[in-house]
Amino acid sequence: MDFLERLNDHLPVVHPIELRAWSKEHKLNSHGFRSDEFDERSDINVLAVGCSNVFGWGLRKDGVRFTDIFVNLIKKKTHLSVSEWNLGWCGKSNDYIRRVIYCATRVLKPDICIVGITDVDRREIFDIQYDPEADTGICDFLIAHYPKNVPDNYKHYYEAQFALLGPCEDLSNLFFNYKFIELFLNSQNVNWLFVTTGRRDPLDEFERYVDPDKYAGRISYKDRASDRKHPGPKSHRELGTALYQKYRETYGENYNHDHKML
Repeated sequence: MDFLERLNDHLPVVHPIELRAWSKEHKLNSHGFRSDEFDERSDINVLAVGCSNVFGWGLRKDGVRFTDIFVNLIKKKTHLSVSEWNLGWCGKSNDYIRRVIYCATRVLKPDICIVGITDVDRREIFDIQYDPEADTGICDFLIAHYPKNVPDNYKHYYEAQFALLGPCEDLSNLFFNYKFIELFLNSQNVNWLFVTTGRRDPLDEFERYVDPDKYAGRISYKDRASDRKHPGPKSHRELGTALYQKYRETYGENYNHDHKML
């Protein structure tokens, strides 16, 4: 099988120790994601990709993420089965989001894709030592971690990346990632919307470059999750409802090529 057609080659490696720790807090699938199993295909299939706010970090109760709210509203209105393939992952960048949407869409073939645009100053870095099985040679660059909270084996990545960062480069990287996602999903005939989930809203400077019909809003911080940092259930419920309403405005009653809202 071709490398680009193997989903496992494009998902983050989950270490057994980390997986056990997360399993105590969240119900995870066999790949380590807080998601339905990827081989569980339903009448309608929704792919969601983003950072910790798409994963639902700090939300101990299942079914309260904005993606869950969106899916549950579809179920309620259509009376059809819906799979939620949530590939949200903590600390991930828009680079990761673009890469995984490209790979996962080709394998999973979703009807709907929800894109969670995250902080623009994050990066996904690969080097010559990249080994997906050992999880080496790849670094998720989070500027908020620099320099105090950077492991020794990642410091050289951070030092090199930090020297290149700047507002213009951040927006250039966002432009590349957004436009790739937009063109790719349109080419695949996938219904899609995006939300912004980062600390700051990049659309303050980027709005003229996006399709307003695809933008469903930004997650708020009206309440907090159990970690006191991430958005809480009320914030997720608000965004999930707005996402569903925007979907209806943009795509009407069409959820895939075979089913329409009853």
